[in-house]
Amino acid sequence: MPERDALGAPDIVIANGFDRYHLLTAAVEAERRGRLERCIAGFYPTARIATLARLGLDRQQKFLRLMDRKVALPDDKLVTMPVLETAGHLGGRLLGERCVAAVRRRFSENARRVVESSTAALYHYRSGFGHRSAVAARQRGMATLCDHSIAHPGVLAHLVQHQGRLPAEGEQGDVSPSWQDVMDDLRHADRVLVNSDFVKETFVHQGWDPARIDVIYQGLDDSFFDLLESVATPEPADDSTLQLVFAGAFEQRKGADHLAEALQALDDVPWRLQLIGPLDDGMRTRHAGFLNDSRVTVVGRVGRGELARRLQAADAFLFPSLAEGSARVVFEALAAGCFVITTKNSGSIVEDGKHGFIVQPDDPSTTADALRRAHANRAMVQKIGEANRAVVRDHYRQAGYGDALMAVYDRLLAGRRPDGRREAA
Repeated sequence: MPERDALGAPDIVIANGFDRYHLLTAAVEAERRGRLERCIAGFYPTARIATLARLGLDRQQKFLRLMDRKVALPDDKLVTMPVLETAGHLGGRLLGERCVAAVRRRFSENARRVVESSTAALYHYRSGFGHRSAVAARQRGMATLCDHSIAHPGVLAHLVQHQGRLPAEGEQGDVSPSWQDVMDDLRHADRVLVNSDFVKETFVHQGWDPARIDVIYQGLDDSFFDLLESVATPEPADDSTLQLVFAGAFEQRKGADHLAEALQALDDVPWRLQLIGPLDDGMRTRHAGFLNDSRVTVVGRVGRGELARRLQAADAFLFPSLAEGSARVVFEALAAGCFVITTKNSGSIVEDGKHGFIVQPDDPSTTADALRRAHANRAMVQKIGEANRAVVRDHYRQAGYGDALMAVYDRLLAGRRPDGRREAA
């Protein structure tokens, strides 16, 4: 394997997997620095796919969400698998997790062929999508970096089932069969990259050496800042009603039960809530009374432009998650000028009293109290919201993520022989 030359010959292969995952942004940053050899993805809006807009699909929400995946990557650097991603989503709904795992393994087999034809020095892959391709990379002497963006699989179910509380110290959590491929990808990588200190804490809790784990907060991609600038900032509401937004899947892991209980107990504060994101039939039944409250608006899925508009119109973003990696939507809310009320488990940069309030994931009354404090001091909410906008704009931009990522790449490649093999200790 050749050494990377002084001109910055491409030396990185990145496997994004399916959906709009942040490894597309990683690929953009590697490409800007002349380091990207290939990016492997699922359904991506290449120029050929984009021509479908001429058929009128540009008025369909699903198509618009697909176009939201577009980043600054040349099509000739992309290897895409749109049919496979479609099969994974449909098969998952119809046949369950076994089908999803089989499709991901098929992705890894196709990615293996890309890796085996590569001259790159490092393979950066998403956990759950490495499998055969990660094995092939190691056999070729490539450095391997596994990207993982949620709490450790050994504690994830416990966090959800126990209102965000970690297991007792030293207790090894159960890992469901659906997470075994992820666990294999994590174990077999040279290093693991996570997106928050909270995620790293869950790995250390499960016995991992902290020195093997790198943390980079991803911040926001440039396209969202462009959307914020293109959306007119709404005039402040005349009344004293606290305008709230929750965005994400309305499910137990993201604190749906907590949110509903906290707001239903808040009869002494005028509030309105917009729920943005998917809502399954189980949650509709479970929280029928809450969802039918006249103060709650179920918006459903929206494109990022519409999300930007609704966040900028809100006073506060409410996100009482039980288990995350580092939810991108929290950064989006901060950048839109929202006061943020969330938990430590959201893996965000939010500090209590500085960017909003941190509440306890196992105690909805702390969220109700936080909302009372926010309503009682609207000037504070507005001032902190404006400061949040500046914090993300100045310190959590895409270029900063790219710089930190390149530093991880360089540390991982340092000390390797010209043939790519690791030096003896």
